[in-house]
Amino acid sequence: MTWVAWRQIRAVSFGLAAVTVGFTALAFLERTEEMGGMTRSLSIYLSLFVGALLGAPLLAQEFEHGTHRMAWTQGVTRIRWLAERYFVALVVALAATAAVHAVTIVVAEGASPLVLPPPLDGLGTAGAVPYARVVWMVSLGMLAGALTRRTIGAVAVTAVGWMATQFVLDTGLPRWVPRTWREDFWALQLSTATALAALSVLALIGTLLTLGLLHRTPRRRPALLERTS
Repeated sequence: MTWVAWRQIRAVSFGLAAVTVGFTALAFLERTEEMGGMTRSLSIYLSLFVGALLGAPLLAQEFEHGTHRMAWTQGVTRIRWLAERYFVALVVALAATAAVHAVTIVVAEGASPLVLPPPLDGLGTAGAVPYARVVWMVSLGMLAGALTRRTIGAVAVTAVGWMATQFVLDTGLPRWVPRTWREDFWALQLSTATALAALSVLALIGTLLTLGLLHRTPRRRPALLERTS
């Protein structure tokens, strides 16, 4: 089942690998041409690509093509089918994020990963937040696919969710966090990453509810009790 899940997202995975190569070339160009900040500012769009191209079609294409019916008759439970597709997608998404993150810090900026940028400036491009945001976008795309059951609709919902997330990170969050946190890099990072992780859990629960995987099966009474009642 894991092999099937990988085969279904293999093309997108190769596309993300090409994006990583492009970021690497851009990082070397930034280093030589002294175009500071270009790679870091563009890295925020990786989560949009991951959500729209990996998360949104994850279930939407299954429902569009009707292949979910065949998968559910192969002796694999629906929860296992969903879990393996979800976790394989997460591994690919997090690997691409780690590669772009390393390229941005080490190649483009020539800095050690231990050198922390200013808290608000590095909120969406350093620390734990880029990884938490990628998990959130994959989870949101999967939920959108389960709800709309159309790839275009799921991509549109995911794109709107990405824009809302970016708006909060850029505009709303600096106004809402306590003043004492604004200069503490890890306090701001961990609080934001925790909020994104909570949203991911809610999206995952919403997907399970949409697919009917959280309903409780009524327990049957013993046959002896049924005959005596």
